[in-house]
Amino acid sequence: MSRFVVLFSGAALALLAAALFAIVYYSGQYAREKNRADNAERLASSAAAVVTHLQRTVALINTVTEANQHAKNQITLDVQNAARDVHSAMANDECAQRAIPADADSRLRHYATHLGTRTAAPGKPDR
Repeated sequence: MSRFVVLFSGAALALLAAALFAIVYYSGQYAREKNRADNAERLASSAAAVVTHLQRTVALINTVTEANQHAKNQITLDVQNAARDVHSAMANDECAQRAIPADADSRLRHYATHLGTRTAAPGKPDR
């Protein structure tokens, strides 16, 4: 019987050692996989935040672009209306029908082209 007890004890000990090895091995695997999953979750959350911010930025840029385009269209319309009003106001004016002397015309054109490039000093009126 002692031979049977030794054999049975050896088999039980081997089974216990195998179970212990499996527990240690798989608990390490579990810890590594849990860390990997947690890191992946953090990265996904961070990527989602970046995408959300990017979408907000693009929407904001689109809104500003639309507002600027609307303002440009409004300015163009106002200039066209002003030009039409000036033309209609001058249509029956006797002075408007007279020819402008060439010297005065060239001086006015020269003044108009340089008017936009010149900046007035602070506190001094623009001539």
